[in-house]
Amino acid sequence: MLYGPWDEKDEISTPRTGNPFVIWYYHKVKGGSYFVFEDQEGYRDFKLVHSNVQGERYDKDWAARIQDEMLDIR
Repeated sequence: MLYGPWDEKDEISTPRTGNPFVIWYYHKVKGGSYFVFEDQEGYRDFKLVHSNVQGERYDKDWAARIQDEMLDIR
């Protein structure tokens, strides 16, 4: 864990579309960062699929999907 323990976590176990995912938020890393991990196989083996940190994995489709999903929980 390069950035240490997360400050806040959202676990989306039943998204409207796609697979379950978890978002880790770091409030003090680069002015506010997040990392999205998706359970692609259904075995709770979450892999990084998107982040807003430069140099980390970025996927514009995930960025839009997260915005849509978060409307329901935030």
